[in-house]
Amino acid sequence: MATVIYRELAVALYHVFVGAAKTTAVVMFWWPAASVSAWLIKIANLPQGADLAAAAVHPPADLADVIIMVLTMVGVRRWT
Repeated sequence: MATVIYRELAVALYHVFVGAAKTTAVVMFWWPAASVSAWLIKIANLPQGADLAAAAVHPPADLADVIIMVLTMVGVRRWT
């Protein structure tokens, strides 16, 4: 009985580790890409555009809501 349980556990753990490795690989790819994007935004002096967007939406918490909604719509569009 223990052999069957441990064998099934070993197979399940293998799939867990493979999934974790894939997720880690994706994060390790996107992290440097985000860093490069942040650097380019800083060099292009785009935070001034963010100031304009912040001035258009009051209070600032609403700006965060607008950003979240836009990112959600982009994400939904991407996966449909």
